[in-house]
Amino acid sequence: MDSTPSTRTLVHNLVGAATPPLSFRVDNASAGTDPVGRFTAFAWRVVGTLLWTPLHLVCPVVRSLANTGIEFRVSYQASVDYLRSVVLSGGSCGPSAAAPLRTASPDWSDPAGTVNPYEHLYTGPLDNSITRTAIFPCPAHIREGAYGFDPFVDSRTFNPAGGDGGFEADCECDPSYNWVWPQLKVGIVSA
Repeated sequence: MDSTPSTRTLVHNLVGAATPPLSFRVDNASAGTDPVGRFTAFAWRVVGTLLWTPLHLVCPVVRSLANTGIEFRVSYQASVDYLRSVVLSGGSCGPSAAAPLRTASPDWSDPAGTVNPYEHLYTGPLDNSITRTAIFPCPAHIREGAYGFDPFVDSRTFNPAGGDGGFEADCECDPSYNWVWPQLKVGIVSA
């Protein structure tokens, strides 16, 4: 498809010389694959110690001393054709103040690094998968309960016909048509 872009005023008068025609390809094909988000490893430790204790990815339980801060190390992979973004969150079924926290660089991953392990926005057409490890500290005041971690993985595919009033109604619209949101739950109990 060819198009000749131009700059026009509000009353549609041409401003300056027209630019040469641009060629572009309209790809209205299916995304090809569904997003994949999966956990690859999960571990915990007492804050200030070096050794991590690995946990199972199914129904993990941490037995921790009361009033002791702990940290979780969450490793995951995310991929899809046309990857748009990944956001890794931590939460709880209790008050939001009890949710596992994010930490700042360089202590946000193990080993320490400069690549944000909590969020990723695609950088180009070949950026379709990531592998990250993130640290979530849980302060000593966090008590027994159920906690969880979940990466939201979505594709940048969209419905060119709209279907939701999206791009036709609002250029700021950012619908997500193709996504996955896996969850890893963990129980924390006092030892």
